[in-house]
Amino acid sequence: EQVVKACQKFLPLHHKGSFEDPRMNLIFGDAAEYLEQSVESFDVIIIDVPDPIENGPAHKIFTREFYQLAKKRLGHRGIIVVQSGPTAPSFANDCFTVVANTIKNEFISTASYHVFVPAFGSTWGFTIGSTSENKFHRGSEELDKILTKRDVHDLLMFDGKSCDGLFGLPVYLRKELHKETRIITEHDPLYVV
Repeated sequence: EQVVKACQKFLPLHHKGSFEDPRMNLIFGDAAEYLEQSVESFDVIIIDVPDPIENGPAHKIFTREFYQLAKKRLGHRGIIVVQSGPTAPSFANDCFTVVANTIKNEFISTASYHVFVPAFGSTWGFTIGSTSENKFHRGSEELDKILTKRDVHDLLMFDGKSCDGLFGLPVYLRKELHKETRIITEHDPLYVV
């Protein structure tokens, strides 16, 4: 909670007032516990937690069981987005490909993308899952039209062309994702070092 308050205070260019948006409901607590107790239905669940380390606070968030729970709380066209770990060649199989495969085995439609994260000095992967058929990226021209229609013009890092790059995974990542068979469960967890 203290970290979030510090970010609100010292990183206004990052959040651009999003904490004051009336649609935002920030909850500090155990995500699995919250979803278990909730009767709400969500359009989107975004998961950006620390990597799964043994005895860490987040390793259960990466399991099949958690994704099954999240899927129950998503609406008909609901989407989950999960920070899935580093995608550099020497690290991709440590976390990213396994998380992506676990999500792929629980959701109707999935896609993976990656982006360079300056604070990490590396590329980082994310996986999207949907409870219905969904084409997550339709191409740069269509995305640019959507952004224009919604009067979104002041983005620094995102447009149709940059989105092409996010979903344009390099050959080694596509091959590793295709080969991945592991699934993370509560009885067979994944821990990164």
